[in-house]
Amino acid sequence: MYERIAFMSYPRLTRLARAVLDEEIMSRVIVHEGAFDQTLSATRRLVEQGLVDVVVSGGSNAQCIKENLRGVPLVTIEISGFDLMEAVCQAVSSLSRVGLITYRSSMPQLTRYLSMLNRTVTHIEYNDSDDLKEKIMLLKSRGYDGVIGASMVCDLADEIGLASVFIYSHNAIRRAMSHAVDLVDTKMRQKKETEQLRAILDFTYSGIVAIDETATVRIFNPTAEKITGIPAESAIGRHVRQAISNTRLDRVLKTGVRELNRFQRVKDRLILTNRVPIMVDGRPVGAVATFQPVEEIQQAEQHIRQKLYSKGLVAKTTLDNIAGESEVILKAKKIARLYAQEECTVLITGETGTGKEMFAQGIHNESRRRNGPFVAVNCGAIPANLLESELFGYEEGAFTGAKKGGKTGLLELAHRGTMFLDEIGSMPLELQSRLLRVLQEREIMRIGSDRVIPVDIRFIAATNTPLIDRVERGAFREDLYFRLNVFNLDLPPLRERRCDIPVLVESILKDGGKAYLFRSRRAEWERVFLRLADYAWPGNIRELYNLVRRVCLVMENDLDLDEAVAGFLEQGRPASTSLGDADQSLVAVLNRVGWNRSRAAEALGISRTTLWRKMREAGLGKTPGV
Repeated sequence: MYERIAFMSYPRLTRLARAVLDEEIMSRVIVHEGAFDQTLSATRRLVEQGLVDVVVSGGSNAQCIKENLRGVPLVTIEISGFDLMEAVCQAVSSLSRVGLITYRSSMPQLTRYLSMLNRTVTHIEYNDSDDLKEKIMLLKSRGYDGVIGASMVCDLADEIGLASVFIYSHNAIRRAMSHAVDLVDTKMRQKKETEQLRAILDFTYSGIVAIDETATVRIFNPTAEKITGIPAESAIGRHVRQAISNTRLDRVLKTGVRELNRFQRVKDRLILTNRVPIMVDGRPVGAVATFQPVEEIQQAEQHIRQKLYSKGLVAKTTLDNIAGESEVILKAKKIARLYAQEECTVLITGETGTGKEMFAQGIHNESRRRNGPFVAVNCGAIPANLLESELFGYEEGAFTGAKKGGKTGLLELAHRGTMFLDEIGSMPLELQSRLLRVLQEREIMRIGSDRVIPVDIRFIAATNTPLIDRVERGAFREDLYFRLNVFNLDLPPLRERRCDIPVLVESILKDGGKAYLFRSRRAEWERVFLRLADYAWPGNIRELYNLVRRVCLVMENDLDLDEAVAGFLEQGRPASTSLGDADQSLVAVLNRVGWNRSRAAEALGISRTTLWRKMREAGLGKTPGV
């Protein structure tokens, strides 16, 4: 801190300071020795360059700085009454006639002190160095044998042979420097507080406007400029109503009543505003408004939600990542890209393992919501009694076992993003009603809460069973079905895109870091593909993934490949020995058409719904791929 102190001195005063003060202090203080014009120019330079916070000086130097450099923080080395008395006593103890010489300052206390002494001390003032020399010469010519004064006075007296007594005491130096250090400390604290306030005002996400007790704008931060479009220079110093036409800040100043969470229109933007009075001794002396655009608050809220629940909120797959070159898969990807450009709900249908969630992620990543969250939930994997709290969340104390602080629901987390509801047909009827309301009203309410939370969500649902059948049986709401089935994407089973199998295998191996097995042992893979040429793939791509893992294990350990494939085929084919004749005929037709329900229904001359019912009655309803 001492580096911020300038000591405008004279050699004699500097020597006293070095004798009195700690050596470390003096080594870090900026010392300048000079008088009058030299002192003024040096002080002006140090202050203008921002090198010092406080200037310490005494005598003529201090007086010159005070008179000519307004606003410079100056600490004067003051001469106390005790200092003066001590100097006079020292002088009169050995001198008969003494002159007390000061720079343009009267000393009324001198008369009072001298009345106690039986010696003559004459007080003389001087205006500049030439005037000082003349008056010291005059004192000598009149028989004075000594002087009392500051550095310049004592030095000139010594030159012409007069005795001198230095007027500054050790305590005077210590007091001045201690005061200077305190001032520097205070200034440093003020600078820190000012910089902190400036940083808060300049970099806060909220617009801030403050007025004084006359409703004049005193603070108008950069964010306020950005939100309102009003330059700060045109607002600061004006009445708040002249600066902002639709403000209520002057009313808050007048009433002293806070206005919190109020909506206000600024041009074409909706902002959320807080207005509070500044109270001193129970009286409003100003007011402050903080405000943010509602859309930015929503974005920040979404960011917080994502930070708190980072797992599962990112769609990793794009439509380009979905492997396949067959006509049916290229058509499905083309339709998915068209759907991605719209905001309507999508119902993805397809057998187990056909990649419904991958397509859902791909649609999300091609949509305008790609930077928002992707939240997926498997409605069939969560018990019915827990699914509601998972989707909607709950408040603290909503039910026995409710987590302290409550819980944010998955629907709330999907705000400004996409919600993927897999196995939607498994959702309980009572929960279907709540989901329908979300789709209609775009708002949710946590369990145990009376607060409505607006949400902006795009829904994608998926099912591996015909929802229309569940609607006919009363197990699924018809109105919800039509709400979900605005756009429909039916994914082809693997048996209808067998030409994609080599591409899919290569992609699976690449993702697993084993692409070398496909390149180095291509002939063996071709043998596997040939053995599986007529396989129905009831588990589709998920089943293919399992096969690839099994074959990799066999190849890496030089096991019997044909035996492994044969075992896979035996496991994967649906058993029909326990079925009746009619059911065996049904299975035969299904095997012949590769378990394609549309082709099977056509071959049997029945509808898909009837086929589905017959398959359930035959115990084939749970067969993979059905």
